Amino acid sequence: MSLSLQSIRGSIVPKLPNVLVDSNLNYPISQSIVVKMAKSKNHTNHNQNKKAHRNGIKKPKSHRHPSLKGVDPKFLRNQRFAKRGTFLLKTKEQAAAKAAAAKTA
Repeated sequence: MSLSLQSIRGSIVPKLPNVLVDSNLNYPISQSIVVKMAKSKNHTNHNQNKKAHRNGIKKPKSHRHPSLKGVDPKFLRNQRFAKRGTFLLKTKEQAAAKAAAAKTA
């Protein structure tokens, strides 16, 4: 397939087989262009409710420990120290209670 150049209104356009060149335009128009009609219906919610209820609409599962992703880092650091402090306090209290129980027994 060889390409020859054809001048149309001062611009150079390649001459291709099976291509129409409109006399009002400076570029080739393909023969396969089909003009489609405009859509008349833009949106519908038909049958969506039935589909949603087929398996039941469920509540989102709530997790025991929600994610701390995106939480203030300063708060998270303080929370770590606070958790460690309460854990140590609880273990000391338990040890003291055990010692008191051993003395009375």
